[in-house]
Amino acid sequence: MSGNQSQRWMRATQVRKIKAGDNLLSMSVASRPKDRDVVRLPGKDERQYNLIIHIVIYIFACFLTHSAIAQNVPFPPNRPANLLPTAPSQVGAVVKPGNGPNAATDLPLPNNSECLSKLASLGLTTAVVSKPVGDNIACQVSDPVRLLTMQYRDRMLNFRDRPILDCRAAHALVQWLREVVLPLAEIKLGSPVTTFETGPGFECRNRNRAATGKLSAHATGLALDIARIGFADKTTLVVEKPEGEAQKQFLETMRRSACGWFTTVLGPGSDAAHSDHLHLDVELRGSGGTGRYCQ
Repeated sequence: MSGNQSQRWMRATQVRKIKAGDNLLSMSVASRPKDRDVVRLPGKDERQYNLIIHIVIYIFACFLTHSAIAQNVPFPPNRPANLLPTAPSQVGAVVKPGNGPNAATDLPLPNNSECLSKLASLGLTTAVVSKPVGDNIACQVSDPVRLLTMQYRDRMLNFRDRPILDCRAAHALVQWLREVVLPLAEIKLGSPVTTFETGPGFECRNRNRAATGKLSAHATGLALDIARIGFADKTTLVVEKPEGEAQKQFLETMRRSACGWFTTVLGPGSDAAHSDHLHLDVELRGSGGTGRYCQ
């Protein structure tokens, strides 16, 4: 091969290499994905959609978990039947006042009464009485007791009117007195309670002493009225007209707290029939017997 031929052959070889390289470069560029196909970022609408889907799934999972737990949570036990007041009532009956506590005769305290044992453990001295009667056959007290005195700390309180109550109403009363009224009096008024003036408790009559209508809770021994409270310093709180700011606040606190133990709480301002005393009763209210009427 001559020198000229050798040079031409070398140039041709270089041209072929350059073309081959260009082809490879072109193929490499063609095979690369387009920029929009390399990383596809979700738009704003798609992110919101995904977020909503995750929230729905989370809520549904929580609902299933809550339902499964709720099925295993036991309901509280029903209130024992022997603690439920069984107050009869008559609508439209004409009721004449009965003999109140004078119709009952004090009897020895039986040892087998669970309710009476609870009263004694709380410091209440009672006398069991025969079931009082009135002119209306509906005036019946299931488990009557006469309130006499109550021991609180180192003092003896006196129920001056010796009221007759159903034992269950007496139990609510003594709990309320011990947990609220008696300690509150010493703190708020600076003097311990010594006496309560309550009226007879049991009375065979209609509500508000009306000639007709529903039977009063007093007619079944489920109600008590507090008109006056005496203190060791010889002062007296008259519910109708408390003296001074301290007595007013004490009476208001008594009244508000009573709704935790009694189903009905009435007093001055409720109506004319309760303008001079606090009315407290445990008569069942509402369809489920759990209602409260506190004014």
